[in-house]
Amino acid sequence: MPIGDSMLMHYAIANTTDLIWMYNEKGQILFVNNTLLKCLEYKRNDIYMMHIWEICQEISHDSWSSRWSEIKQKGRMIGEYTLTKHTKQTIKVEIADNYFVYYKKEYALGIIRNISNRVKLEQELIDKKNWLQLLLDQIPCIIHTFDKDGTHLYREGAGIKSTGVDSSFVVGKKIEEYDSLIFPKYRYNRYAIDNAIRGLQTSYELTTYNGLTFYIVFSPWYDVNNNIIGAISISLDVTQQRQAEKLNIAKEQRIRDLAQAYINAQDVEREWLTLEVHDMIIQPLSAAFKIIESIRVSDNIEKNQEYLNKVESAVKDTIKQARNIMKRIYPSTLKRFGLIRLMHEELDILSNEMPCKTIFENLFTEGDKELPYTTQTTLYRVFHEALLNIRKYSRAANVYVKIQRYQEQCYLEIFDDGVGFDLETVSQKAELSGIQGMKQRTEIMGGSFTIQSEINKGTKIWIAV
Repeated sequence: MPIGDSMLMHYAIANTTDLIWMYNEKGQILFVNNTLLKCLEYKRNDIYMMHIWEICQEISHDSWSSRWSEIKQKGRMIGEYTLTKHTKQTIKVEIADNYFVYYKKEYALGIIRNISNRVKLEQELIDKKNWLQLLLDQIPCIIHTFDKDGTHLYREGAGIKSTGVDSSFVVGKKIEEYDSLIFPKYRYNRYAIDNAIRGLQTSYELTTYNGLTFYIVFSPWYDVNNNIIGAISISLDVTQQRQAEKLNIAKEQRIRDLAQAYINAQDVEREWLTLEVHDMIIQPLSAAFKIIESIRVSDNIEKNQEYLNKVESAVKDTIKQARNIMKRIYPSTLKRFGLIRLMHEELDILSNEMPCKTIFENLFTEGDKELPYTTQTTLYRVFHEALLNIRKYSRAANVYVKIQRYQEQCYLEIFDDGVGFDLETVSQKAELSGIQGMKQRTEIMGGSFTIQSEINKGTKIWIAV
C-alpha cells in the first residue's frame, strides 16, 4: 500500500467517531483511537500500560486465557460490557472483537458502540412494565384483549378474583365460552367486539350470576400501523357504587333530570328550527325577492325569463325544505305507515336525490313485539336527522342502515362513506349540526348514542334504546 494511503487510513481510524481499540493475546491494550480516549478520559500513555480487564468489568485476569481462546476460535465475538472511565464512572457498551494475525503475531480489533441510552431506556421500560403490573394487581378491574374472532389473548387485573374464574381457563377460549359462565346477558360482549372491529367504542353495564355489576368498555385495538387487530376491554366492578346509588338517588331527582333533558332538547329543537327557517326559507325567499326586483327594472325579455326560472326554482326548493321541516317537527306518517316503511321511503328518496346507493337491513322478526310509539319516534328522529346531514354534507356514494332488536333493546346503525368530518371540531358546534339533539333524544329514552367520523372516512352512528 502506498505510504500516503497508509497514513490516511491510520488518521481515519484514529479520528473516526466510532470507538476503537486493539489489544494482543496477553490482553494488553496497544491502541485506542481519539474518540475512545476522550470517552474514557485516560491519558494515552497511561492506557497503553493497561490490560483489558482493568477497564472492562466483565473480564478478569483469571478468565482471560479462556476468553482469548474463544475469540481465536470464533474469529469474531459480540457482547455487552461495562467500561470503567478514569473518573470511575461507567458506561454500557457493545463490543465487536475481531481476531487477526499480523506477521505471525495475534491481535484483536474491537469496534465499540455506546449503548448507555439504550440500556437506560430498556430499564425504564422494565420499570414501567413492573409498575403497570403492580397497578393491574391492585385496581379493581379486569383488562381483556381479543383477536378479531373473539378469542381471549390476555386477561389481567385484581377484579378477576371476584369473578371466580381463573385466567388460565379463559385465555385461548372464545368470548362466548367464558362469558356464558359469568353473565346471563353475555351476548352483549359479542356485539361489543363486533363494534370494536368496525372501529366503534361501546360501553355498558352487565350483572353477573352472583349479583356483581361491571361497567364494561370495549374499544378497537390498533397495531403500530393504526390497523385494527382486535378488541380491548376494561371491566370495572361498580357493584358497591350502584348499590349506593339505588339507596341515595330519589325518584324526584330522576324526574327533574328527565324534565331538564326534555327542556334542553326542546331548546335545541327551537334553535334548530330558527336556523332552518332562516337558512332554508327566509334566505331563498329573500334571494327570490331580489330577482323579482331585477325583473321590474329590466326590459330584456330573454333575461327576465331567465330570472323567472330562477324564482320558480327557488320557490320550489323552499316549499320542499318547508315540508322537510314540518316532517321533522311532527312525522304524522309515522303512525299511519309505521317506522320501517317510513325508513324505506326516505332511503329511496335519498338514493334518487343525491344520488347514492342505499342498503337497508331490517332484522326485525315477526315474533318481535311492536315498539312503543315513543321509541319509534326517537328512532325516526335520529334516522331523519342523520339522513338530512348525509344529504347536505356527506357527498356519500353508499349509505347503510341496519335496525334490529334484542330482548328489550332496539339497535340502529347508520353508516355512510362520505367525506366525514373532524368530530372534535363539530362537537363544539353541536347545536348547529344536530348531533346534540340526536344524543339528547336518545338519552331521554334511557338509551346510548355513539358517533364516529373522520375526514374522508365517512360517518358512523350507533344508538341503542
